[in-house]
Amino acid sequence: MVGKIRNSLAPETPALSKNENCFMADISAILQEGRAKAYAAVNFAMTATCWEVGKRIVEQEQHGKERANYGDFLIRNLSIYLGQTFDRGFSIANLKNIRQFYLAFQNDQKATHCVAF
Repeated sequence: MVGKIRNSLAPETPALSKNENCFMADISAILQEGRAKAYAAVNFAMTATCWEVGKRIVEQEQHGKERANYGDFLIRNLSIYLGQTFDRGFSIANLKNIRQFYLAFQNDQKATHCVAF
């Protein structure tokens, strides 16, 4: 047998009129736009969250001083706690990166404006 092999579980796509094709394309565009907005909102929320977490780490490390004391185990202990609470994603390396992200953008007016809740 020569021809296209179809998945027997997939519904057959009927021939569509020009109006129906426009309708389907419009629905597809609406869904794509919604997904893009959702991705952007999640990205914004995650960036703001990381900035706030980094800020709290720096504040806790420094206890109001200009520089933190070396040898403190704050990030290690936080990593253990968050790992137990949220399962994964909070390794020592990730928390150091979050801390560094805050330090890099702590005085950036655009960044602080974007993350002000």
